[in-house]
Order: sequence, then structure tokens, then C-alpha cells
Amino acid sequence: MGRRIDVLLIIDSVIFVLEFKVGEAAFPSYAIDQVWDYALDLKNFHETSHDQIIAPVLISTKAVVEFLSISATPEFDKTILPIRSNVESFPEVIKAVLLFSDGKPIDSTSWEQGRYCPTPTIIEAAMALYNGHSVTEISRNDASAINLSKTSDAVSQIIRFSKDNSQKSICFVTGVPGAGKTLVGLNIATTHFDQANALYFQKLSRNQLSK
Repeated sequence: MGRRIDVLLIIDSVIFVLEFKVGEAAFPSYAIDQVWDYALDLKNFHETSHDQIIAPVLISTKAVVEFLSISATPEFDKTILPIRSNVESFPEVIKAVLLFSDGKPIDSTSWEQGRYCPTPTIIEAAMALYNGHSVTEISRNDASAINLSKTSDAVSQIIRFSKDNSQKSICFVTGVPGAGKTLVGLNIATTHFDQANALYFQKLSRNQLSK
């Protein structure tokens, strides 16, 4: 997706995602978000990382680490919450994560051959939709692409049911960043783009901007 992990380290059953901030004396939120995004990217879009333990580590070389915290996400999806470290504490971070984790050692050769399958960007999706392709065709041919089509179909059914029964409905489509939520909205909007259609509607979108 145009982003580059500083260091990716595979030890036993763990994938360590390392983000270095050289000379940094604190752990800024943007840097924590950065290494967390890298970890989520691997977990959700890299085939051979789906079922692996992923440990994102922010290493601020001049920061003071008062205590070491290793904890999994509430979803228990084998993703560890971002870990704060400096140069001196990094070896201890590796040891603590390996003790915290259990699983089979990762075959680095097989892991490296895994496909990276992200959903398209909003611009790519819009261009493909207006060129007459379906949501499945412009995404990828795996379970995620099937889920996108099923979600679009489900929302369309709710729209038709609401119109036929003079009811109001609210649909919430959730997912991790890049999962295809906007793609679903675009697909539904372009399906009913004809203003002469009784189900014509407009899509409004608001994305929160990071400071």
C-alpha cells in the first residue's frame, strides 16, 4: 500500500514489526499508530501472516522505558498490542514476547511466498466501478471478495425491503481499515445511480483526519 516497515524480524513463532524513531525521547501517538497499522496490514492482507503471532514494537532510541507491557488484543487474534521499547530494553522485549507466545515456528521461506492482497484504494475502486465491473471483479478472488459481494447484496435487500414496506432502516458496515467498507458503499451507490430509479440515492462519506 506504498508503506514500508523499517524491520521485519521472524523469530520462532513470532513476526516482530519494528519501527525505529532514532533520537526520539518519547513515544508519540502517531508513531504508535504507524507500527500498529503495519501489524494490522500484515494480519489482514498478507496471506501467510493471517494465523501468525504479530508483535509491533516502537523503538524510540532515546526514550525511557519505565515498565515493559506485553498484552494481546481483546479479540485474541494473535496480534499483540504495540510495545514501547528503547535500544537497551529491546532484547528483553524479544524474550518477553517469545515467553508470552506459543505456536509452531514459522517457515520463513513459505512465509515470504505469501501473497499480499489489499483491497483497492477509493480512486481505483471508483474508476473500476464506473467501467462496469462488479465489486468481486475489482477486488480479489478469495473469501474477502465473497464477503464484499455478500455485504453489498445484503444492504441492497434491506433497501428494497424498506421501500416495499415503507420502513426506515440503518445499516452499519464495519471492518478494519482497508477491508472494503467504502467499496461496498460505492458498489451500492453505482448500482442505483439512475435518478429515474425508485431506489436512487446518494452516498455521503466522512473520514476522520489524523492530526
